[in-house]
Amino acid sequence: MHYGASRGNPPGGRLALIPGMVIMLMVIGFAFFWTTSARAMGAPFIFTLFGVGFAIVAISGFVSVVVAFAKGGTPDTVVHDEPEPVELYRPEPDNIAMHSPESQYGECTYCGTRVDSSVHRCPNCGAGI
Repeated sequence: MHYGASRGNPPGGRLALIPGMVIMLMVIGFAFFWTTSARAMGAPFIFTLFGVGFAIVAISGFVSVVVAFAKGGTPDTVVHDEPEPVELYRPEPDNIAMHSPESQYGECTYCGTRVDSSVHRCPNCGAGI
């Protein structure tokens, strides 16, 4: 896994991130304007609290854009070299029907599959027997 210089970065490299920085600075300015205005007007506390939360989100967004600018691309652009392996379901040995001549067979009441009488779950549909 790597942060590719030619793969996954926005067109224009770091220059493409500058508008994001400007927008985030404007959002931070609005958040502080909102908070100070709400306090100055004597608005209910929930309005001030909303402004503080809005400012925290805006500052964290600005920091992520600055970090992306420093790395030369977006922070969530990760190129995987190999696909992740997929785990397959493997039934536990005690749930698999053992076929032996002396065992007696029954039938699953849900799907009708022939199963060994010592099995507690149907190997076909997984229903309890």
